Amino acid sequence: MEEEEVNSLGNRIATASPLPDNVPVRGLPELPSEVLVTIFSFLDPMTLDGLSLVCKRWKMVINDNELWRENFIKFFGSKQFQSLTRSTQWRTELLMRKELAQRWIKGKGMYHTYAVRNGVITDIAADFRNDKLVLFSKNTGDLTITSLRSNKGETPITGVFPNGTTSCELSKNAMIFGRWDGKVYLKLLNQKNVYLNDSISLKESTHEGIVTVTKINKDSIAGKHGSVRAFSGDHRGRVIGWDLKNYQKVVDWPISNASITNIESNYQDCVIVRDQLGIIYVIDHNLKDSKGPMRSPRIIKTEKIDENATFSMQVDFGDENIVISYENKVRVYSYSLHMFGHFSELEVAEDDQVYRTVISQMNLQCCRKDDTLAGHDGLLCGTIFKSGKTVIWNVRSWEDQQPIPIIHVIVPKFQHYVYLNEDSPRVVSLDINSSVIIFGSHNSYCSLYDAVSGEFMRFVSRKLPRKILLHDQILPVTETLLDKEDNFATNGVIVMGNIIQYFQFGEQKNYDKFKKKMARNSLKRAGVDDRKVKNRRHIKDDVEDFTFQQIQEQQKSELLDKYNGDSFEDEEEEMSIAIALSESLKVKERAEGSEEEEEELKRALELSRSQSAILGDEVVGHEDPTLNSEDRELNYALDLSKRETQRSNIFPDGEGSSSRIESDLDNTSNNDDEMELALKLSLIEH
Repeated sequence: MEEEEVNSLGNRIATASPLPDNVPVRGLPELPSEVLVTIFSFLDPMTLDGLSLVCKRWKMVINDNELWRENFIKFFGSKQFQSLTRSTQWRTELLMRKELAQRWIKGKGMYHTYAVRNGVITDIAADFRNDKLVLFSKNTGDLTITSLRSNKGETPITGVFPNGTTSCELSKNAMIFGRWDGKVYLKLLNQKNVYLNDSISLKESTHEGIVTVTKINKDSIAGKHGSVRAFSGDHRGRVIGWDLKNYQKVVDWPISNASITNIESNYQDCVIVRDQLGIIYVIDHNLKDSKGPMRSPRIIKTEKIDENATFSMQVDFGDENIVISYENKVRVYSYSLHMFGHFSELEVAEDDQVYRTVISQMNLQCCRKDDTLAGHDGLLCGTIFKSGKTVIWNVRSWEDQQPIPIIHVIVPKFQHYVYLNEDSPRVVSLDINSSVIIFGSHNSYCSLYDAVSGEFMRFVSRKLPRKILLHDQILPVTETLLDKEDNFATNGVIVMGNIIQYFQFGEQKNYDKFKKKMARNSLKRAGVDDRKVKNRRHIKDDVEDFTFQQIQEQQKSELLDKYNGDSFEDEEEEMSIAIALSESLKVKERAEGSEEEEEELKRALELSRSQSAILGDEVVGHEDPTLNSEDRELNYALDLSKRETQRSNIFPDGEGSSSRIESDLDNTSNNDDEMELALKLSLIEH
């Protein structure tokens, strides 16, 4: 029997029995992959990146997408959000989101505050890439175009409203107006001299009544011939689609018998129209090449809303959802084929009211929802209540007849709270992108929160200087805009009355390399060679150029055939061409005849002047009434003699034309004979 070992305190020391020789010793690197995934899920992302360099097996385990998904959920607390990188890899999403959050939180702030020469700003359009800001005041009709970051080159334009305007909408490139008489006007804002750019009347304005709503493409107004880039609706339920490149009407739809109140479109294949009775019309139509009749619209019946109630309608074209908010209700309607007309509602307290609802409007909203992306391609929406709280929820995660699941309930904090009145809540504006949420209060006080975790990040704005904010004014933040043109941007704009504050945190890094890398990786996953894609694009561009040249040649030949009379579409066109050619020939003959008459008249005048110079200043045929006939004949003979003498002086011998001199000599001899005869008769009489 073996003796037990005892320490100095009298306690027994347990001795481990030796392992059999055939049992191998296992360490951490040799644990099963499932166990390693569980262990690694508790580590932070930076530590995981370091552990991926230990060995190939650990690198394979750490690159597992499920591991990074669990790590993301533990770090941010949510698994449904709006994708930042548009990648299927949770690792890429987590690392890029953490880097961007650090720039938002710790980036050095740069601010620029200025006041524009305009009234209270009601509409704003920002072009962050081209450093352009367009501001408009519906109260005064003044428009201002200026630099977004520095206010350089401020261009105020007064009296932009055409007379009788009843509806208008602003974009960064143009502005569209509707009038009480049914006419629609367009004003372009992308030309150098905006002063000389008058409003353009769109052709064939056939609205038969007051234009109640106008809608324009916020991204671009250019497009090929026949593509719709703007809409207008009137109080008789008619909707017209406009081609802003040729200023022509493309589609004309009689939608309803009631007044049109809202129009939304992705300008590709869908138009959402709502009338005053609360009926929503879903129109499926190819807006890039609008040919053919309109299909029968699909109808969703909603509640009729009072005209004075605060109402808003936003559309998620990516997942086919319509968000409607008014009074104390927020509803999401589906217009997809498998759930058409179904809706879900956000739970709101009976004593509370909706102040404002903002959906994260991005360029990606027109793309179809992709569930394979990290975060399942969610779309965030924020609703401000008059009680001061703000609810953040996902538009694409609702179920029929079930309450909309809420992601965050946030009561934002600000540097200072400025009390305005009971009707104005503490939070008056917000904006959302894929990474952050910005809340606006009063006098430029704004705060920033993480869009996924809902945690506070930093205070955004600075206090307004006294030279701009006069007499301790209290101005609500009417608009907050984040740069959504680039998901990795950390800048934005705050609007208060006619005061603008631009902010930026850290340097605006260029993520083009990352985007190109993501594009190459996606092509590799799809088994496509990047060089082949470039060659295909080059061939496609050459084919398009060749097709364009052929179309131009065909148009030229058609015009020549019409001019020569070889081919006409109908008899009316042939008759009109014939009349036009006949008129042109008549005009040409008249012009040639008038030219010949003018030449003859000039020749006659020149001959008359030459005869006057030859004959002298005396007038032929001037007679004295007191003389008798014989005396008149004698005077006539003397006049002829004088003229012959003048002719001999003008044309001496050896000068002038020979034929003319001979004729003059013949005339002179005849006149001398007549003179002698006249003298003889006179002597006989006496």
